[in-house]
Amino acid sequence: MKQSPEMLSLAQTLFAYEQEKHMPYVTSIEQMGLQKGRLEGRQEGEAAVLLRLLERQFGPVDEAVRERLARADDATLLHWCERVLTAETLEEVWLESRSDSGKS
Repeated sequence: MKQSPEMLSLAQTLFAYEQEKHMPYVTSIEQMGLQKGRLEGRQEGEAAVLLRLLERQFGPVDEAVRERLARADDATLLHWCERVLTAETLEEVWLESRSDSGKS
């Protein structure tokens, strides 16, 4: 993956600072990577649990549903996990409830 000049400059600046201060172990850049990895892992886990819930509630799902789950952000996945508990159809999982419609 190609990094922007700004990210490269930031990485070089942080690296130089860490070397100057003799900061051992995990660098700031590594820490940012670890944090991003944890977030992505949590989202993948939530999507996997939601997929299991959907299939248990409504039967096998098609590839479009799987792709929708893969593209969803953390908050959306959590919202759908709550919706699957009361939805009578798969389509109801994706709908916004009346109380959600006022949110932006």
